[in-house]
Amino acid sequence: MSALDLTQLPDRGRCLWVDGYEWGYQHGISHGLELAENQWRGRMEVSAVIARQVARVDPYADLCDRRGEPEAAQAQRQLLAQRGIGPASYRRPSRTLQDVRPVPSVAEALASWEPTEVAP
Repeated sequence: MSALDLTQLPDRGRCLWVDGYEWGYQHGISHGLELAENQWRGRMEVSAVIARQVARVDPYADLCDRRGEPEAAQAQRQLLAQRGIGPASYRRPSRTLQDVRPVPSVAEALASWEPTEVAP
């Protein structure tokens, strides 16, 4: 079998070959996207099952209390509170981006904008 020389094909044959190539290329892309989406859905389904299982388990601090280890329970609660994790009863309030830096209005942003020269 020899290599196909598109320059030797008549115009109609070349158009048919290019159309077929384009269809195959598009089909390959759509098939790849479909496979990726199916993979993602499968991972999300597994992740949802794991999240439901984890949500049913009691927190480590509560398990420590049940075992009679109040120091370990308190240490865990303090660690979670420092990291901002856990129930709102012992979580410090989180800061939003607007608390950190106010967002200017469009008018304020445009008023403070100064055009700069771009070197050629």
